[in-house]
Amino acid sequence: MIERVPELPLGTNVTPMVLNKLIRKINILSNMSGSNGIRITDSNDGIKIIGQKGTNTSSRIVWGTVVTTLAYADPAADPPNDGIANYSVRLLGVGTAEDWTAGLTYHFGASVILDNIEYNCIYNNPAGHVANVLNKPPNTSFWEQLQQVVPVGIATESESGADYTTAVDFRDYAPWFQTTDIIPMIQKERNSVLEYWIFQTLSYLGSSVNASMRIRETTGRLMAVYA
Repeated sequence: MIERVPELPLGTNVTPMVLNKLIRKINILSNMSGSNGIRITDSNDGIKIIGQKGTNTSSRIVWGTVVTTLAYADPAADPPNDGIANYSVRLLGVGTAEDWTAGLTYHFGASVILDNIEYNCIYNNPAGHVANVLNKPPNTSFWEQLQQVVPVGIATESESGADYTTAVDFRDYAPWFQTTDIIPMIQKERNSVLEYWIFQTLSYLGSSVNASMRIRETTGRLMAVYA
């Protein structure tokens, strides 16, 4: 957020100095944009612009398709599993590529995914090429990186303000997104690193041991939990 310029109380005797301070703040705010919180201060040293959280940040809204969704743990499975606590999302516009597989023949324009990164084949030979460890992605003579299948985080509220984190169990929140759902995200570049946060309000239901509401995995419905 950007700090609000305060209104003067009615009956205030406005001097040119007070008015000029307000004008300077308004002029700065009218040309500022910020994704991480901005505070404007005025002192004998002049106007100061202070980033509230982090440095070197910028952000924009992007859309993505959910490719990995949530699942509760299943201790009765063989073998038992811990379920899935987080989403992964492919940015909109990236194709539905298959996993790269050694031994297959790939032709110019083919798309594959390896280590959660999508690549496009740029090796232009009518016969294609047989995939092996020497020509596998990210070999730039054969492949061009397109887009990563990204993990997403959540914006939570802490005592010090907005706190962005991926260290949450999304199963403790509602609603749940399903595979192929298209969702908006905040793409944040912080210190030259791209990060992604779900741009939608999620309701915290509580941890699995004390929640009174829970998503039913098979139907996606929010249901009451009775002790």
